[in-house]
Amino acid sequence: MTGLLCATPSAGHAFQISSLVTHGCHEKITVDAFVLSGWPGGQTPPVLSEKDRRIIEDLPFDVDDVVRDAWGMALLIGVRDNDLRGHGPTDVAELVDVHNDPKGQSDHCLRRGEDDGPAGDQTALDACKTFILEQIEIAIGSEDRVEIASPVRVQVSLSFRGQVYVDISRFGYHIGRALHALQDGYTHTFRSPADGRVRHVLNWIDKARRSDYDRERDGYNHIGVLDDCSRSQEASVLRTTRATAASAALLDAVRDDTGGVDGRLERAEAVLDIYLELEPGCTYDNGWCDAQERFETSCSSGGGSAGTLLFVGLALLLMRGRRRAALVAVFVAILCVSSVSRAESPDVEPTRKAQASTRSPEKPKPKPKAKSQPSVRPLKQWAVYGGLAAALEHGALAETLAVRWYRWESFALGLDIEHNPWFSFDTARFVHGSFNAYATAIYRHQSRGWELRSSVYLGTSVLLFNMVGLDKGTVGAFVGISLLGVAIPIKRGYRLIIEPGHIAIPIPQVTGLPFYYGQYRVTVGIERIL
Repeated sequence: MTGLLCATPSAGHAFQISSLVTHGCHEKITVDAFVLSGWPGGQTPPVLSEKDRRIIEDLPFDVDDVVRDAWGMALLIGVRDNDLRGHGPTDVAELVDVHNDPKGQSDHCLRRGEDDGPAGDQTALDACKTFILEQIEIAIGSEDRVEIASPVRVQVSLSFRGQVYVDISRFGYHIGRALHALQDGYTHTFRSPADGRVRHVLNWIDKARRSDYDRERDGYNHIGVLDDCSRSQEASVLRTTRATAASAALLDAVRDDTGGVDGRLERAEAVLDIYLELEPGCTYDNGWCDAQERFETSCSSGGGSAGTLLFVGLALLLMRGRRRAALVAVFVAILCVSSVSRAESPDVEPTRKAQASTRSPEKPKPKPKAKSQPSVRPLKQWAVYGGLAAALEHGALAETLAVRWYRWESFALGLDIEHNPWFSFDTARFVHGSFNAYATAIYRHQSRGWELRSSVYLGTSVLLFNMVGLDKGTVGAFVGISLLGVAIPIKRGYRLIIEPGHIAIPIPQVTGLPFYYGQYRVTVGIERIL
C-alpha cells in the first residue's frame, strides 16, 4: 500500500489544506503569520455571534483558538478557497474542474498556458503578483481606514449543512486568498537555498491538459511532495519558514495605516517584489541552477501527502459513481448464497426417490399427512428488532429499536425509532444528528429458512443540534428504502438481518429550502420472534 500511495500523483496544487488525509499547511502558516502581525489599525474582532459560532462549528476544519472569531474565520475560509472555490475537500469531481481551470493558475502562482520558455517564469510571477494585489485591493476597500467588518457573501461547504452562502468579513476573506497565492509561490517554485529567490515556476495546467506537454517549453511539472509541510527534511522546513515570513510581511504592509489605500498597495507591491524576485540565468539547460526540489521524495516522511489525498479522493469518486453497481454486486452475492442453499435439495431428493424405489411394493405405507414447513415468521406473530447502521458518504451511525408485526405471508409492518448521530470525515467528530421515528413496510420472499426482503420507511425526523440556518428541535420528515436485505436464522427464535443497500434520508426542514442529510447505510440487526 505504501508503494501505491507513493506512486500516486498529486491531486491538486499548493501547500496542503486541512482534510482527513492532509495536513493544514495553509491554515498553520496563516495563523503563525497572523501572530507575527495582526489586524489593520490594531482593530480587535467583535464578540462571536451565534450565527458565526454555528458556522465555525460546522466548518470542515478546526479553527485555531488564536483566530476563533468572525474575522479569523473569514481569513481561514479565504486562504482555503483558492483550492476549493466553495466546494468541500472531498468533492473530487468538482475539484478536478477547479484545479484544471486555465484561468485559475495565477491563484496558485503557477504557470499559465501562455507562460512558455525561460520568459515564462517572469510572466507567471507577474500574473501571480497581479492576482495578489487585486485581492488586497478588494480586501482593503476604498477608504483609508480598513473596515474589517464590512461583509462579503461567499459560498462555503460545511461539514453537515453542505453548501451555503454566508456573509463574512470581506477583508479577512480576500486577504486570505492573497496569502494563499503568496504561500504557493514557495511550493510551486524552485528557489535558491541561499537567499530564497525564485529560480523557476512550475506548471500544472499544460501537464494536465496538453498531450504535447514539453518540459523545456512549458516548465517543470508540479511536484506534489513540495505541498506537504509536515515533512521533517531541512528543505521542507525552510520552505514553510520562508512562506510564513513572507505572509507576515504582507500582513504588516496592509496593517499599517500610513498613506491610506495607496500606501498599503505600495507597501504590498514592494513585499511581493522581494519575495517573488526571479534569479536570472536558471534555465532548462542547467537544470534551473541544479534545483534540488526535483529530487525531494515523499515516502521518507511519516506525514500525509497529496498522493494520499488523490488515492482516497478517487476511491470516494468511484464510490459515488459506482455505488449502484457495488450494491448490485453485494445483492448478487446474497442471491448466490441463497441459491447455494436451495441447490442442495436436488442432490438429496433423487437419492430419496431411489431408496423409495427399492422398497417392497407389498406393504405400501400410508401417505403421511403433508406437514407444512415451519415458517420463519409465522403469521400473526410479533417480533422485536435492534440494529446498528453505518453510513460513509455522509458519515453517520444509527442505533435502531423496532417492533414488527408479521400479519401476512409476504408482507410485514413495523414501527422504528432511532438515534442517528452524524459524523464529519473532515474533522473526525460526531454531532448529535437527528432522532427519527417511522413506520416500516416490508416485502418478504422466504425459501427454506432464509428470507429476502425489501423495505420502505416513512416518518418524522427531529434535529438534535443547532446548525447554520436551522435550530435544534426542528421537525421534518424521514424517508428511506432498503432495496434488498437478507434474514438468516441463527438460533431458535432469533435471526440476523443484513441490509447492505439501505438508503435513509432525514429531512429536518421541509419548508422553504429543504435540508436533508442522505445516508447510504449498511445495516446489521438481530430480530427476536416473540
